[in-house]
Amino acid sequence: MNKGKNVKLIFTIIFIAIFGSLIAFLAIDLIDPIRQAFRENSVDPLFQKFASYGWWAPLFICLFQALQLLLVILPSQLTHIVAGFMLGPWWGFLACIAGIFIGNIMIYLLVRKLGPQVYNLFRKKTLAKIENLHLPFESRGFMGTIALMYVLPGIPYGLIAINAANSKLKFYKYIILTTIASIPSLIVGILFGSVSYKIDIPLLIVLALILIILAVISTVYYQKIIAYFTELSSHRSMAYFQAHVRKPRPLLYWFFIQVLRIMFLTRYRVKVYNSEIKKRSRPFVMLFNHTSKFDFIWTFVPLYPQKVNAVTAYYYFCNYNLGSLLHNLGCFPKMLFQPDLSSIKNIKRVVQNQGMLGMAPEGRLSAYGCLESITPATGKLLKNLGVDVILAKASGSYMTFPKWSSYPRRGRIEMRYEQIFSADELSALSFEEIDAKLYDKMYYDEFEWQKQNQVYFRGKHFAEGLEHILYLCPVCGQEFTYEAQGHHLHCTNCHTDVLLNNYYDFECADPRVPKTIRDWYLLQKETEQKRIEDPSYCLESHVRVKMPDPNGRGFALVGEGTTTLTVLGVSFVGTINGKPEDILFKLSNLPAIPFGVKEDFEIYHHNTLYYFIPDNIRSCVKWSVVGEQMYQKYVKELKNENE
Repeated sequence: MNKGKNVKLIFTIIFIAIFGSLIAFLAIDLIDPIRQAFRENSVDPLFQKFASYGWWAPLFICLFQALQLLLVILPSQLTHIVAGFMLGPWWGFLACIAGIFIGNIMIYLLVRKLGPQVYNLFRKKTLAKIENLHLPFESRGFMGTIALMYVLPGIPYGLIAINAANSKLKFYKYIILTTIASIPSLIVGILFGSVSYKIDIPLLIVLALILIILAVISTVYYQKIIAYFTELSSHRSMAYFQAHVRKPRPLLYWFFIQVLRIMFLTRYRVKVYNSEIKKRSRPFVMLFNHTSKFDFIWTFVPLYPQKVNAVTAYYYFCNYNLGSLLHNLGCFPKMLFQPDLSSIKNIKRVVQNQGMLGMAPEGRLSAYGCLESITPATGKLLKNLGVDVILAKASGSYMTFPKWSSYPRRGRIEMRYEQIFSADELSALSFEEIDAKLYDKMYYDEFEWQKQNQVYFRGKHFAEGLEHILYLCPVCGQEFTYEAQGHHLHCTNCHTDVLLNNYYDFECADPRVPKTIRDWYLLQKETEQKRIEDPSYCLESHVRVKMPDPNGRGFALVGEGTTTLTVLGVSFVGTINGKPEDILFKLSNLPAIPFGVKEDFEIYHHNTLYYFIPDNIRSCVKWSVVGEQMYQKYVKELKNENE
């Protein structure tokens, strides 16, 4: 007999001796009170007997609970009921939680020293192969699965603890998880036991038998149950989000629609035209312009009960909690300004499932209230889908919550729905004709709309944030010199003061200052267009780099280096995850460089996202402006070469 078998044999003898002695003592000592309880149909004899144990009663429960975890096969809920019945809620809870804590420690030590196969002595071999369950140890999914198993009725705590002990969890995580996760079901059992004196004894026995049967079933199918919940946890991954699209969950979708309707549509005075479009049959594509952070609200809420499957930026799915919510609302991720086969497949699935597809062809939030460009190949996609196309166009949305502001304003929003293509029309038109009509229909100019309607917008910190997109002083020509406070912009170099009034017009004594945000932003584009005519022109910044966190917690800082924009594209030279990197993002693949105000500029590349944070955080917008001008110059030169 080898050493391992000797250890197992000794452990078995000790365990059987202790547990058997305790069971034998209780069986002998409680037999008369149990008989008397049945004769009198009252639990008073049992109460009196346990009361006679004094302090030994909680110790018995504690020891029994610990040994029960080691036995594995018995459900702990039975002990909880007995503890609540005999000791009351408070002492019953303390005795059981102490026993669970001790039992979990013993299981951890046994499994880590001898391996989970030590439990082959007590269970069938097919139930003993816990180590064959491939779970994402120390991941949120694994720990969530373990916690959920404690809540399910009938599953023995010991069986769950063995699986946790066999993982790579550190001891402190293991003991916290296995102890705290048991508390909800422990409380239920204790409370049930504390009021069970009102229930007939035969019924209590039936309930106990049901619990034991559930425990046996859960033990037999334990591996399948674990595998099922592990599969559910795998749904919280970028690969899953990209490969799957589902119909919006009706109740969840309804809840958000009602909340958004109450919080936004009335508050921001949204006036809807042609909302009867929601009565049309599906499938169809719903396009919308992207002027504010709330565009999806103005577009989708008035269409209810029609439910939308929305194409959503990859960025938002990098946090798996948010990604799971979006997935259940019918959204799916797309890489911006890059070929994305997974999103194309999901788009086709939505149409094939007779759904309504929602997408913003601009692919980015407008910085200055006008249409900039439409994502390449949008016309080709619409033609290949071959379904009706509806356009939802919001006016006043940019003024309500512009990209550069942290504070929404209240004025008025007009929401208009219009069919711009029928399936037959798409079939008859060429790609170029579709693109031309699409651009014409989608074109918007929020400042032209405001000029005609003169809507008064109310809000606080009205001009604050503009200094992060209007980086060039039109008077002195210096960059990044403006500061904003309240309604005012002030240049720290030439001391020009500009007032942004509540109609979104600039007021300034110097005629060189543009009249609107749109005109100022276009001036910056014109300036950069002239600068890049110099073949040696380059834009350079030292940056920190963030990339999607592999555990789905948003973005993680992974390195730093230098980014340089030239006629070749954007190059990055630095380190990522401690390794030297030299990456070139070719200009031909960069029709736009999205940016976050005072946050970053972004490049989607090879199924991931590079989140660059320049030392001069206000230069994010310049990277976007210059990048766009570089790309347009490249396209123009390529067209001239082909002609």
